[in-house]
Amino acid sequence: MIFFLFLQTDSLRFGDSLNLRLVSRWKSNKPIVGIEVKGNYAYLSSLKSIYIIDFSDIKQLGIAPEIKVDGMPIGLKVKGNYLYVAGGEAGLIVIDITDPYTASIVSQVPSRDSALYIDIKENYLFMADAEAGITVYDISNPKNPKIISYFDTPGFARAIHVVGNYAYVADGPAGLLILDISNIKNIKLVGSYTLGDTTFAVAVKYYNNRAYVGFGKLGLYVFDVSNPKDIKPIIRYIGLGEALGLYLKGSYLYLAAGKGGVRIFDLDKVENEFKLGRKTIVEGEIARYRSPEYTGDVLFDLIVYNNYIFSASRNGLIIYANSY
Repeated sequence: MIFFLFLQTDSLRFGDSLNLRLVSRWKSNKPIVGIEVKGNYAYLSSLKSIYIIDFSDIKQLGIAPEIKVDGMPIGLKVKGNYLYVAGGEAGLIVIDITDPYTASIVSQVPSRDSALYIDIKENYLFMADAEAGITVYDISNPKNPKIISYFDTPGFARAIHVVGNYAYVADGPAGLLILDISNIKNIKLVGSYTLGDTTFAVAVKYYNNRAYVGFGKLGLYVFDVSNPKDIKPIIRYIGLGEALGLYLKGSYLYLAAGKGGVRIFDLDKVENEFKLGRKTIVEGEIARYRSPEYTGDVLFDLIVYNNYIFSASRNGLIIYANSY
């Protein structure tokens, strides 16, 4: 049996907003901490649950049957007809989403510590595995993933972005790491940069010789990684809330800013600010949205799809119109 829950769109409210507007939301009684999108469906991770939201009608959302999983899933990634889930202590969970309304778990593989975040390159899945560092799985057969290598990082691997032969890791108190993954079975540390023992890197994206790293309450830091062996901080963003989640689309960077809502940066403008000698980003922030009255929303993660921004919040799914 298929169940639907239909929700009405929130009316537009103006507050701390710039070039963004809220379109609709789906409220949950549990925090939503991770998000992925494919087709007309948004996949949301929460405590022991994966929710699937049908947004065929963006203003009247529907919900498919909830998928129960072990542990606390966080990071999500779709490849083909499968949803790969970083399931916390439950490890890697693979769900067949050929038909989202009959989605089911097809395999589950323990992680070495606590699976938190996923990136995929070809048939390799890279897992940010907390205190165990990075774990790499062969997912050529989604029904039988296998651990093929790992790298013990010095900190707490919270997020990873794989680009070419390098993996950029937000490694908690160890800050930013750059790993050489050209030999998948012999991963090597190339460079690292930490802001100090009391800081904690939670999100990372790479673009055009720059690494963008979210440090929670300390904000967003931009690093020059043109020489991976000599990483240098060059400019930062300090705004309302916390830098918790990042999404990259072309030359635009989207920030899930915790209590500060969603923020968008034009990275070409950020680069110009750096070249002018500025230490903080001002003009590079081109759009944002936060309700005029804080209603409990804390944005943990976000993803851009077509003309919308889908964000994972403590109160559920929030969707914004996007023209960038």
